[in-house]
Amino acid sequence: MTLRNIGISAHIDSGKTTLAERILFLTGRVRAIHEVRGRDGVGARMDHDPIETRRGISIESAAVTVAWDGAQINVIDTPGHVDFTIEVERALAVLDGAILLLSATGGVQAQTRTVDRQMDRHGVPRIAFVNKCDLPGADPVHVVAQMREALGHNAALVQLPIGLGAGHRGVVDLWTRQGWAFTGPGGRDRVHIDIDWTDTHEAAREALLDAVSLADGALTELLLDGRTPSHAEWNAALRRTVLARAFVPVLVGSAARNIGVQPLLDAVVAWLPAPADRRVTARDAEGADVVLDPADPATVAYTFKVQETEHGAVSWVRVFQGGLERGQTLRNTRSRRDVRIGRLVRLDAGELQTVESVGNGEIVAVFGADLAFGDTLCAGEPLSFEGLEIPEPVVEVAVELVSGDRDRLGRALQRFTRQDPTVRVRMDEATGELRLRGMGELQLEILAERLQSESGLRVALGAPAVAYRRTLTRRARFDTKLKKQTGGPGQYARITGFIEPRGELAPFAWEVVGGAVPSEYASAVEKGFLAALDAGETELVGVRMVVDGGDHHPNDSSDRAFARVARMALLEALDAAGPVVLEPIMAVDVEADADSQGAAIRTLLSRRGVVTDAASDGRTVRIAAEVPLAELFGWTAALRSATGGSGTASVTFREYRPV
Repeated sequence: MTLRNIGISAHIDSGKTTLAERILFLTGRVRAIHEVRGRDGVGARMDHDPIETRRGISIESAAVTVAWDGAQINVIDTPGHVDFTIEVERALAVLDGAILLLSATGGVQAQTRTVDRQMDRHGVPRIAFVNKCDLPGADPVHVVAQMREALGHNAALVQLPIGLGAGHRGVVDLWTRQGWAFTGPGGRDRVHIDIDWTDTHEAAREALLDAVSLADGALTELLLDGRTPSHAEWNAALRRTVLARAFVPVLVGSAARNIGVQPLLDAVVAWLPAPADRRVTARDAEGADVVLDPADPATVAYTFKVQETEHGAVSWVRVFQGGLERGQTLRNTRSRRDVRIGRLVRLDAGELQTVESVGNGEIVAVFGADLAFGDTLCAGEPLSFEGLEIPEPVVEVAVELVSGDRDRLGRALQRFTRQDPTVRVRMDEATGELRLRGMGELQLEILAERLQSESGLRVALGAPAVAYRRTLTRRARFDTKLKKQTGGPGQYARITGFIEPRGELAPFAWEVVGGAVPSEYASAVEKGFLAALDAGETELVGVRMVVDGGDHHPNDSSDRAFARVARMALLEALDAAGPVVLEPIMAVDVEADADSQGAAIRTLLSRRGVVTDAASDGRTVRIAAEVPLAELFGWTAALRSATGGSGTASVTFREYRPV
């Protein structure tokens, strides 16, 4: 059986989970379709978390394995909200292909561009599905034009809808010239229907042939010879161009009306890559690239997500070479420890299916293994994968424990930070407050809900604030001594050196010569320095410490003393190094009705925004801007008010800049 690992990614509320639910039904994984937001009292299978069901949004990636047309398809439904973009990033790192989902009324929206860029970053081939063709104002032709202009894709429709809005009842395959309707429970029965082939259909077919032949030399030669490609030759050309990311075929339909889902599954099997079609590289101990061989039996597997569940700690693992089996012992490249594989399960939207072994390309969950996000497991040469791009947490709130045990709160928050690298916890030394950082207000609100539902801890969150940072503008020397005598063994440590802006250099360097300070204390000094960077009210970033001298005492010096003196040295030199406060600058993508362009831009300019681009197609305006995060609290409501409700936006972190 062939294998496909695919994700479904889109702007929020484009119908990802609805589509996934129809895929489950049509492949026989569920007997009944359940709707998002639990309108039927059950909720969608993929949104199996009670918080997801209640809020009607996906918070975490959900995975399920289905079978279609002789292929096993591992489907990962990813969240659409920007606060949970790390879930999309982690999924795309292990997927071979993706469905880019677009709304027939919304088209290329703000978060569409974000997930499309993520696909590009990971080199993921994609097909597109224009959903919601049953809604008033649906225009898939316009959506494809947006894909070509806004996303830069060589995209073309491979289908046209039969009817739009309330009259949408099927699709026309532009290659075979056949019309299809979908009847029976959940659109289970695909029925051939007669259509009138019009000039519109012929023009769309010619545009499709032009787009594919532009990307595929073999098809171009065939057409120049005056031949009509066979069905097999046509599918082969589409597959080649999709795998090369030179063409994006666009299908149409309505997941909510059960229209067009079966042809989409056909396209997944026919055009998206199998694991063996992707060129995957890892790095050896010297940092050199090693191309993985799907035929090599030596296991190489990557841990892309770690969760704490009611069943215990579970690690999501993608096998990139060899296989995994219960009882197997592998080497963890990061920890340099052996890991024994215990229980293996297939991921099934909250339910578990135990398996004894899996082969190359599989995505499974491992229980009972001490793994962390980003770990690589190897049976042979120790290899590792390049780290993911982790978004910066830019919103911070104070956390007050209302009811429950403080130690349990600490353990629960520690668990969340292990699961989600965009969540950070720190103690404000000045106020004694526990402070929590994340991607946005929604993420932190949901984390508070999870504390109550999973750990029985009620917390109150303070008002959201910006997570500012500091950095240095120049070099400053230090000569710092710690000398304390308490009657017994004292504390003595002295170091000299300098702190400076780091640039691309390592954050710490030990350049002591002549043994003035034994090198055994270098680790303690480094740990003390790194801990001090995050100890103040605002985190210090981009800072380097170089230690070039000092002194020690044979009896009173210790690791603890040198860790303390490192912190003292940083504070001593800080003012002279010209610290500046940095604030997070956000990339803001706005969409609104074209006649609201001026109003939308004014809301950005009034908040210290800089407009970097604006384009209108006569119906919709798209505005790109950079705005300090501090100015964006409450801005979304102001945008909707100024644009008569038409304005939507996506906000993602761009960089830190001096205030």
